[in-house]
Amino acid sequence: MTFGRQPSTLTLLSTYRCTAACENCCFASHPGIEERLSLTDMLNAIDQAAALGSISLVVFSGGECFMLEEELIIAVARCTERRLASRCVSNGYWATSIKAAHDRLDPLRRAGLRELNLSTGDHHQKYVPVERIAFGAAAGIALGMHVVVVVERELDRNFRSQTLLSHPALAAIRDHPNLTVFDSPWMPMEDRASVKHGAGTLANRSNLHRRPGCDSVLDTMVVNPRGEVGACCGLTREQIPEMKIGSLSDMTLAEMAGSAGHDFLKIWLSVEGPEHILAWAATKDPRIDWEDLYNHHCDACRAIYQDPRVRAVLARHWHERRDDILSRYRLAHDRTRPVVPEETTAVISI
Repeated sequence: MTFGRQPSTLTLLSTYRCTAACENCCFASHPGIEERLSLTDMLNAIDQAAALGSISLVVFSGGECFMLEEELIIAVARCTERRLASRCVSNGYWATSIKAAHDRLDPLRRAGLRELNLSTGDHHQKYVPVERIAFGAAAGIALGMHVVVVVERELDRNFRSQTLLSHPALAAIRDHPNLTVFDSPWMPMEDRASVKHGAGTLANRSNLHRRPGCDSVLDTMVVNPRGEVGACCGLTREQIPEMKIGSLSDMTLAEMAGSAGHDFLKIWLSVEGPEHILAWAATKDPRIDWEDLYNHHCDACRAIYQDPRVRAVLARHWHERRDDILSRYRLAHDRTRPVVPEETTAVISI
């Protein structure tokens, strides 16, 4: 028996190879990485996602998914054949002009692609100039796509979303309903001091009520270039062994989705979010330091799994929150079934 929530999204990180090598890249992507998911494995995963029934969207990311060339078009077409929507996430390196961007996107549009996500900011622009983002966005809108541009946000940055919107290539479409541009926190992957955020943006008791549950864990299944499957699309997922739920070579997506749905900590993350869990753990052990440390929820999630004091608290006290969290989870995702706490597994081991 599984819990109410079933994944709605499959993300294929088919390669960590990228034309850029941004500092603090969540997967340490760079041009020299060769390992990648085969086309056969991608198509197999798409077929399994369609068979699962709950998945409606397949996201192609990386690394840089546009480096897959023709295989990306084939994979997008398979999604369309299986009645799954598709999205591509890219740094936009290929958009050297509006015409070049149009020529690159049009085969994907004809294969069924309807959403393009582009990433930019101070780090990305060391490798991909901002005009390519503008050209890519303009071409995508002209082709009838929904275009989302995510701009890195950190303290003392030079580039902001308004800077992009003022680019001449976007003059005619900056208010287009299919164009969304927003800022998202850039986060440290190794050295915390290398990324700074303003004090008002960091999680603490005064703003904890504004921190929601995680909308990725248990809702998104991610396949990495090794064929390993994760239970979320989080930026720190590769640094959290417990987020790996299996491998395409050993289990089906349906089997992995079922097993992940029995993990209480993942359910808890979904219901309350990592900042709330850290705050609660600190009430049990005041030595746990969490306030004014985390801007991005993936950063806070990593702390839950890597801080030995947090792990110790959760291992000893998780059952105190079990019934409350499971009740709220079921209310949110499946109102037809009673709570069965015995279905969950222990939250964490130390």
